[in-house]
Amino acid sequence: GGKSKVDKIVILLAFLAVIFWKTTGNPTIALYMSLLGDFIALVPTILKSYLQPETENWKFYASDVLASLFSFLALPVFIFKNAVFPLYIFAINICIMIIILLRKYRSHTSK
Repeated sequence: GGKSKVDKIVILLAFLAVIFWKTTGNPTIALYMSLLGDFIALVPTILKSYLQPETENWKFYASDVLASLFSFLALPVFIFKNAVFPLYIFAINICIMIIILLRKYRSHTSK
């Protein structure tokens, strides 16, 4: 990671989310705080994917989309708290993949 203001804020927020998660003892809150911590940690990746799409490989994120889809389909019964993690991984990775592909497409069509 870098030492920019955004990086420092993201690290602080992720650290606070983990502390809150560890101090509650509630597994459902822990799950949501874990997802929040992961999302906060992904903010620099999302920004980089938008600003410098040529430095990211959309196929990496596509593989996570497929893996999370298979994880979701492998659930024996749909219970939201069991499905939320694969759904989150699916959503965040498909968003990053779309950002990369759209930004690369726009940069090629504008030349």
